[in-house]
Amino acid sequence: MPIRSIFLLLSILCLLSSCVERFYPEVDKYDGLLVVEGKITNEPGPYTIRLNRSIGVYDFQKDYLPEINASVHILDDLGNSFQLSEIEAGVYQNLASGLQGIPGRSYKLIIDLENGETYETPFEKMKEPTSIESVDARIEYKYFLDEDAEIPGYQFYISGGPAPNEKNYYLWQCEATYQYRSDFSIFYIFEGFIDEFPNPDSLATCWRTFPVKEIFTLSTANFADPKFNQVPFLFQRVDDKVVSIRYSLLTKQYSINETAYTFWNSIKNQIANTSSLYNTQPYQIRGNIFNIADEEEPVLGYFLVASVAENRTFVDKPTDPDIELSKCVIDPMALPYALMLPPSEWPIYITEVNGFLGVTGVSPNDGCLDCREIGGTIVKPGFWVD
Repeated sequence: MPIRSIFLLLSILCLLSSCVERFYPEVDKYDGLLVVEGKITNEPGPYTIRLNRSIGVYDFQKDYLPEINASVHILDDLGNSFQLSEIEAGVYQNLASGLQGIPGRSYKLIIDLENGETYETPFEKMKEPTSIESVDARIEYKYFLDEDAEIPGYQFYISGGPAPNEKNYYLWQCEATYQYRSDFSIFYIFEGFIDEFPNPDSLATCWRTFPVKEIFTLSTANFADPKFNQVPFLFQRVDDKVVSIRYSLLTKQYSINETAYTFWNSIKNQIANTSSLYNTQPYQIRGNIFNIADEEEPVLGYFLVASVAENRTFVDKPTDPDIELSKCVIDPMALPYALMLPPSEWPIYITEVNGFLGVTGVSPNDGCLDCREIGGTIVKPGFWVD
């Protein structure tokens, strides 16, 4: 989950929390802070650093302002300096062949802004990676605050180790990909006139990839041995299209130091405890970036130095007959209205059910006929295993 989005989310949640008397905190002093997001790992580059400026929590038009024209370098403990170029506003990246992190070596980030200010991090040593032994998933039921009954889902568990150190700290970030189908086949297409659609199943099956927003951390500082076993992390609901056919979870396990663990664990706890304005405020969470001329200046974000191991796991649609998925409804009465939509809304896809032509609403492009409309692609990913 991008750091700028985390802090925007925390700010909004704090403001929207319910209490007996309305209270509007003074947050103007947090406008315009530098926000840094990026990392270096033992995986091949390029590495990306994003620089932005925070905005007021009352400004919902945008979630950041890019910091442009900066000079950004990553230094190693042998004195080598690697420059990152600005590839788009506020986004800096090095050459793919120019740098790859090495466990045991130390790295720091230096940022020279256009206004003459310099920000940097201390040198941080990249730890040796810890292997992922397994990622398993089991169907479990959980209560959610906005639901009347328990929700079924896959609870994922991770095991790993042994680790090279007595005390080990981990950050897990995940990316999910799922296969799904539109609820109905396309038989006709409207682009000024109705014509037969040549291949009814050509837009029926899609794959969609998205980053998992939750933050998962673990400390083994108090463990008897440097292994961890069946640690629960992601819970993926199965009552929608996400696990309607097949689901793949890519888990990246970052071996981090204690300072990085404290930062990310604080972010995780802050998100989990935003039910009241009297909780610890997100602005108190400091990262490892500082202004060399004023170390008291708040800087948001973290430059992560970490080795990484990864695992890809596949699960299929649950076989439990009690788990039902919602399905689109075809409305023949909506078809005349859909055909009056302007050309900017074309093509209009039409299906046939029980001898009736129909769409799923006045705005029919909702994925019920064309699976791509909800963000997927009809191109199967190269890593996909059926």
